[in-house]
Amino acid sequence: MSEEGVDHGVSRRGLLKLGGATAGAVTLGGVLAACGSDSKTATAVAVRDSAADATKSRYDVDLTSIARGKSVGVIVLNAAAVTQGRGVKELNRIAKTTGWNIDVFDAANDLNKVPGSINDFVTKGVDIIMPLVVPGVVLGDALKPAEKAGIPVIGVFTGPAPGMKARVEPSEFISEAKIGQYVLERMDFEGEIALLNWEKIPPLIQRGAQIRTMIKQFPAIRIVEDLTVEVPQIEDSKAKVSAFLPKHKGLKAIWCGWDEPAFGSNQALKEAGRDDIFVVGCDGNLETFDAIRNGEPLAATAANDIELMTRIAVRISDDVMAGRQYPVVTTVDSPFVSRENVPAKGQYAQGVVTPFWTGS
Repeated sequence: MSEEGVDHGVSRRGLLKLGGATAGAVTLGGVLAACGSDSKTATAVAVRDSAADATKSRYDVDLTSIARGKSVGVIVLNAAAVTQGRGVKELNRIAKTTGWNIDVFDAANDLNKVPGSINDFVTKGVDIIMPLVVPGVVLGDALKPAEKAGIPVIGVFTGPAPGMKARVEPSEFISEAKIGQYVLERMDFEGEIALLNWEKIPPLIQRGAQIRTMIKQFPAIRIVEDLTVEVPQIEDSKAKVSAFLPKHKGLKAIWCGWDEPAFGSNQALKEAGRDDIFVVGCDGNLETFDAIRNGEPLAATAANDIELMTRIAVRISDDVMAGRQYPVVTTVDSPFVSRENVPAKGQYAQGVVTPFWTGS
């Protein structure tokens, strides 16, 4: 399954539509993540550079001192999804230098398989269980065997779940607020928009809720298509967009819950010659950056730094196993990326840890 926003000034007509509402700017500082309920000290996440450039603003995580030879049971919702694949790739990269054994279970989008995978990892006696983009709501009682066996569960991109020791999360509502601001401004607060999503996991539920809330503030914006994307994601979204395009000559924008359907929508628009429509996604994959850089219909995304989130989860896992202090919740802010600040080819945008509630 990642630059601060573009400053599109609101036109006089746009100001009238806003009804005099004012917006406050939030500055996200480079501050260490504080520790959670087990401690109030800082975790080993050091500020490297707080520059606004998303290719430089990042945190480094010190993994040089972590224990060697540990085993991690990783559960992914869909290993074929780009963001989840990036997380697994980063874990395998870390394993080469730490001697950690990474055992991956792919649920292949079948949430019913998740509880059994946890039991399997408990039987194997892994040191850590790490759900990656698995909804916390489906974990629930399934985590009890791990808790009983004394195996810590560290979630990445999961949302909350009882029995989870710690989590590393993106700031989805904030990311989508950035994307939504871009969409509303570029649409000049009026016109037709299509939505493509799969609202069955916390990140996509939150993204969908945020964009709908923003759209509702402007009655002149109409949602003319509201579709659920199925597997295979790119092909399905391309087919859906190709099918509805002839019906909507006045369509201005296509909002997608993540980058794969945005990429499929981008392909459909290019083939149809509809350069009057723009597309936005979320996650920040390299193919998305290429399209943005080339000036294609796919125009913007929020770039989730899954590699950073994965490294933080490894650091926290080691702290938990060693009985050291750790943050219960670590939030990574995802830069907004458009053509004005897209990273160089082959580079990911990099997130920063924002010290929201950490469980202290």
